[in-house]
Amino acid sequence: MKEAILLAAYGGRETQERDSGLALLRKEITERTGMTTALAYYNRALLAQTPENAPEKQLRLLREISPEKLTVLPVFMTPGRTWTALRAQILAHRGDFAGLDVLPALLETEENRERLARLLPDVFCVEAGERCLLIGHGAADETDGLYLDLEQRLRAAGMRGVSFALLHGAPGVRDILWLWDAGESRTVVLIPFLFAAGRHLMTDIAGEGDCAASLLRAAGYRVDVRPRGLLDYPEVRRLLIAQLADKISI
Repeated sequence: MKEAILLAAYGGRETQERDSGLALLRKEITERTGMTTALAYYNRALLAQTPENAPEKQLRLLREISPEKLTVLPVFMTPGRTWTALRAQILAHRGDFAGLDVLPALLETEENRERLARLLPDVFCVEAGERCLLIGHGAADETDGLYLDLEQRLRAAGMRGVSFALLHGAPGVRDILWLWDAGESRTVVLIPFLFAAGRHLMTDIAGEGDCAASLLRAAGYRVDVRPRGLLDYPEVRRLLIAQLADKISI
């Protein structure tokens, strides 16, 4: 069976770099599967610079190679408004392919959240007794609860000092500071829970002014920032490829 793969991502300036986590994921999928692996972005500002990555254009190019099956791997954390909109664009082309399989967002399924809970303690290597604050994007809707479900699973897996704060949604960093017991560890490992850290790292997490690191330091914490996105970790890329491998013929 002739198959192809479409990576569907929001996209940002950092994802266009040749050594970005997204570029590495695409390269590794192609090497592992031998299949055509296309890339579509949702970010309109980015598409003004790279219109060839528009979903419609990528789907048209894929249709021209006539795969019997197209498998779509979303590089989205939750099934929020953005991924839902992009997914609808893709599903509108269901009739163009004999088979079209759209996989869930990373945190969408209980199986994936459990896989992450088993994986991330070893990936992040937080010392016993240190707090770990994971900064997610959030969507200010019901899908934000998926981060908190993962938080509970990570604590059960041994990351007892882990908390999630969201850039767009609740809880935010100030909420977490209010909840923390001041008598516990005064060191915080600050980790972007974003596929690509990029702009958010510099402006919202570890930049100047009203960012997460500044708020933590103002509250008296020592802050250790890990300036990497999730796709910069080979273990996370392998998890995504494993999710894909369950659905394709390799």
